Amino acid sequence: MPHNVTVVSVDGLPDELSVPFVEPVPSNLRCSLCYRITEHALSDPRDHIFCSPCTQVLSDVENMFTCTVCAWQGRQELLTQRRNVADAVRALVVLCPKQCSFQGSLLTLKEHFRGCGSTQGDEVVSCPLCKEQVTKRGLGLHVGKFCNMRIEPCPYCICSIGHADMEHHMSSCDYRPSSCQYCMLPLDTFKELREKHLPQCELRPRLCDYNTFGCVYEGTSEELRKHEAETNHIELVNERFQQMNRTFKESKEQCSASIEQLRTTVDGLFAKNLDLENSVQELRKQQDQKSHETAEMCARYEEKFRELQDGVKKNEVSVGEWQESLRTAMTDMTLVGPEFKHIWKIQPYSHLRRVTRSAENKYLKSEAVRTGSPGYLFTFSCRFTESELSVCMNVHSGEDDDLLPWPLPGRIIVTLKSQTNPKNDVDKVIDTTNPSIAECFVRPEAGGINPRFGFVDFVKLPVLENERKGFLVNDCFILQFTILLAKNSPPNE
Repeated sequence: MPHNVTVVSVDGLPDELSVPFVEPVPSNLRCSLCYRITEHALSDPRDHIFCSPCTQVLSDVENMFTCTVCAWQGRQELLTQRRNVADAVRALVVLCPKQCSFQGSLLTLKEHFRGCGSTQGDEVVSCPLCKEQVTKRGLGLHVGKFCNMRIEPCPYCICSIGHADMEHHMSSCDYRPSSCQYCMLPLDTFKELREKHLPQCELRPRLCDYNTFGCVYEGTSEELRKHEAETNHIELVNERFQQMNRTFKESKEQCSASIEQLRTTVDGLFAKNLDLENSVQELRKQQDQKSHETAEMCARYEEKFRELQDGVKKNEVSVGEWQESLRTAMTDMTLVGPEFKHIWKIQPYSHLRRVTRSAENKYLKSEAVRTGSPGYLFTFSCRFTESELSVCMNVHSGEDDDLLPWPLPGRIIVTLKSQTNPKNDVDKVIDTTNPSIAECFVRPEAGGINPRFGFVDFVKLPVLENERKGFLVNDCFILQFTILLAKNSPPNE
């Protein structure tokens, strides 16, 4: 039976073509990831084979390849062509995918495939009954004679049955020819044997009429008549009745014992009920006492509540003064435009953490982002240390710099988003007026980048990976950068 295997990167054959091989293809000639066969196999230093498309999938943006079998890592250029694998693949014996009579090596199939199937009749189609792949020209012959799902009439009855189920149906069909296993009389149908002949067959063994009384004799009708004439069944019947009488007496005794036990149980339950009623009365007395104590306690709490209300009224004046001062401070802050938010999804986390650990540049960096039009130009970056996540930013020189106020005024909020419960979000704020990082917010030189600023220890990695926090979902975590721009920075708190 042919073994269908998909080919990829085989010269002269279309990718993803299913080719029937005469013998099973050894695993050392197939891609270790997708199990397809390729003519241009690449191998890592440990002889694990991969096709060209899979090497691209397993390489990161810096062309660092990771083997899925042994986790070996190295640059893609270190993978080597395996000519011996290519030669072995070309020598494998195959059949034509278009189901013509061709059989030969994969190398000769490439030449044959170009001219095969040029007519309409060689087109490969699926059988509508069994879904097997056959040529369009041979579909009629397949459905009529070879398809396991083709419908055939039963030779005994009027039923139409699939070919695959015909043998089972014929062995159980009521209208199949049969014969009695006792008298060997041939009959036209099994139904006639079952319904008419067997109930009347003289040679069919039957049980003695006194079987219910314990007689185990079994024989033909003639043998039963002789047995009943020669055997005295009265003693057997008498013994059976005596046994039933003994059973009745034992049951009566067991019933009397059960009734006595039930009376004892009822008396015990009655006594427990009296005890329960006494307990309920005692609990009611305790409840009345507790209700009186609760009423007194509520009166004391109401007095305390009135005192608290008086205190709240006294504090309302102070709160009003604080609100007025807050409104004044808010008035002094005028936004250049609406707040700017940027969402950065970082995935796959486990792969990126592993890759950056061995890379020269430890930082993952976003593309340049503009805060508006006109707007400041930012890039965001993060880094995984052994135990912490660092989050940083840079201000870049942009084409709108002449239209913007400098140094950059406002605040920047960095948020680690919880994907399951927003209450778990982690926020950290950067004040651009902080003197220690003032050089990061001056106007950059043309084509230049200001120094990096941010948080070296933004969050511990065990916290980031904690499933209950909801930061890491499907190997992805989310950073949100909110930039609030103001003409005058708010006063330090």
